[in-house]
Amino acid sequence: MQAIHETNDDVRPLGNRSACYAMVGKYAEALRDANTGLGLRPRWVKGWNRKGLAHFYLGQYAEVRPFGRALTLHRKPRASSKHRGA
Repeated sequence: MQAIHETNDDVRPLGNRSACYAMVGKYAEALRDANTGLGLRPRWVKGWNRKGLAHFYLGQYAEVRPFGRALTLHRKPRASSKHRGA
């Protein structure tokens, strides 16, 4: 828990905990962590995915739109050395 409070903008601990909560059926807690992480990093693809999954398992089907947001963000190209001409 301490790592989550000290991370500032590092959403990985929140994402990992969200995934763990989902695996044990604690979807409200998983959603809370996904929302907290998205508050820190709104373009966090895994966060949108975790949020959509939590909504789905909570039966909040109208709120599953975050899956679409994750796909939109994931499809945007990133600038990297792999894609630059050599």
